[in-house]
Amino acid sequence: MFPTGLLCAEWPGGRRVTTMLDRHREALASDPENARAFAALQEHYFLQAEWPELVAVYRRRLEAASLQADATQRVPLLFRLAQVLEDRCLEVEEARDIYWQVARLDPRHRGALRQLRQIHTRREQWDMVLQIAEIEGQIPMAPYERGVFL
Repeated sequence: MFPTGLLCAEWPGGRRVTTMLDRHREALASDPENARAFAALQEHYFLQAEWPELVAVYRRRLEAASLQADATQRVPLLFRLAQVLEDRCLEVEEARDIYWQVARLDPRHRGALRQLRQIHTRREQWDMVLQIAEIEGQIPMAPYERGVFL
């Protein structure tokens, strides 16, 4: 019987069966521009809660030349990477640095600013909290958003 599933398997006698997951890993490793392999690996690692592997996939995708020059594509990926680092890997320092990258690339990115404000609030770094809040306050918001902000 043929082994099924996305994980690596071996036939009796030690022959390795190449799976789609293996193929996607190889494709992304050889070409960070491969959006299809990235999407498949991102979904797999997220659903399997394999956070270090997901972080590695994000980092590899961020090496793509097309993302180096296009902040509109780079920002959402950096933001997701920072969220995984902060919430799942508990790497708050590294996440904070990436949120700052996002804020530099897109000074109006409320998600990154909100996360930075929360990180600095937990550390009781009130001068940073106030500076970030001032920046957030200058971004146009709907009335319902402003109520949550205050």
